Amino acid sequence: MENPKTRVVVVNYNGGEQTLECLQALVADDPNRELDIVLVDNASNDHLVQRMPTELPSVRVIPSKTNLGFGGGNNLALADLGGIDFVALINSDARVQPGWLAPLKNALLSNPALGAACPRIRLAGEFITVDISAHRPLTVAGAWVDGQDVSARVQYGPTFGAPEPPTPEVSRARRLKNAGQIWVPVNSATETISLRVLDGGPAIFSADRAAVSSERHRSLRTVEVPVGPPRMRLLNNTGNYWTRDGFSADRGWLEPDEPSRYAVSEPVEAWCGAAVLLRADCWLATGNFDEKLFLYYEDADLSERAKNLGWSFIYVPESLVDHDHATSTGEDSLLALRLTERNRLIVIRRYQRGGVKAVMKSLIATLGYARRDLFARPLRWRLPRSKIVSARLRAASSSLIH
Repeated sequence: MENPKTRVVVVNYNGGEQTLECLQALVADDPNRELDIVLVDNASNDHLVQRMPTELPSVRVIPSKTNLGFGGGNNLALADLGGIDFVALINSDARVQPGWLAPLKNALLSNPALGAACPRIRLAGEFITVDISAHRPLTVAGAWVDGQDVSARVQYGPTFGAPEPPTPEVSRARRLKNAGQIWVPVNSATETISLRVLDGGPAIFSADRAAVSSERHRSLRTVEVPVGPPRMRLLNNTGNYWTRDGFSADRGWLEPDEPSRYAVSEPVEAWCGAAVLLRADCWLATGNFDEKLFLYYEDADLSERAKNLGWSFIYVPESLVDHDHATSTGEDSLLALRLTERNRLIVIRRYQRGGVKAVMKSLIATLGYARRDLFARPLRWRLPRSKIVSARLRAASSSLIH
């Protein structure tokens, strides 16, 4: 194949400066203007479309009168693939690193059976690990670093519970029973992290410096945690896989970005829509994204369809992309919870991933939330919270009629 043509698609919904940075990185790595870079704007009000002709004139803009979601936006940009050999999908909160495309393209050119090539996706920026040991359950309700609210980028370890419903005081929070870890984004000069904590106590917080103790307090409080020198980069994704419980998961999620980890190109079970290079023939054979899914699990759905047609996928570690994970959609919002669970149930039923067992586990989890948020809270003299239970019930019911 001589001089293969690549189209790169970025879907924007009020991403503003973050989307602009994504596009700037793509344009900067294409000095000869060989790429067909397309911005699909999903009826945003951030005025980014109006800025394109003067700030990034080489980017082709496709405006949509309505918000079509991630899948619908990409479908709009890929409706006509005449003369296009490869298609790159890049999230608006991702930034490609120099030389990102060539390794992916070379991988697909080396094997005509490959339908997609996955880059090494890292969480953007550096992080510090905070170890928390609590004598009673507590809620971590965000973090401030150097005067900035970084709560949307804080990552929680597996011992934390599911996202708490947002309140006027707290938009993103998770509950910890006894011990766990969080990863907080920091700058090179950061000396202290300000954690917002609710309930619990006494508790101990440590970030590679002297531990800090916190006494019990029912109201929202701030704990100042000294930060030690070790910073680390964290992995986001090196391809996707299916868990036995029917979840599409990121390979390498929150593992340190070390040269020895995921250092070899290898086949993967599925690809991640945050950043991927698809063979145009694979896209055309598989069909468009299912627009009814709107957000979440569209990549898992398309991966399964492609595999059923005989396509395979590969991870390519030489290609690097940094990702501000979930900042474009709000991972802990009730909308994200409902759409993620609904679409997960649709996809596992469609392709028999986890089957009846996965659906039953989802219903059991919903009953657990009902017990905690509707019945247990009044026993502790707290108002019941029905929003999470309602979101999960709506997800389960709507998945059955899709």
